Amino acid sequence: MTNPTAEFGRRLQSAIDLVERRLATETNPARRSRYEVIAKNLTGFQLSFRSGGTPPVGGGLGFGASRALSEWDFDDLEVAQAVNDAESFYRHG
Repeated sequence: MTNPTAEFGRRLQSAIDLVERRLATETNPARRSRYEVIAKNLTGFQLSFRSGGTPPVGGGLGFGASRALSEWDFDDLEVAQAVNDAESFYRHG
């Protein structure tokens, strides 16, 4: 059986890596700005998670990233899915 904490860490890092790859190649200033915000927020949550500053995986709480993306006119479905996957796993374990 997979360790939920390790699996969440893997999924979150995967989402961060994808966002950073998009950021590295994006030339549109508005889209770059969105990727920068997403990367900053995910990385900040990752740091809090690693230091024990967040509730445990599977506690029923999310971290708001999926909701934030849904409020933007954000059309990168691959990034949205990766973020949603990490957040859903965090919420449900």
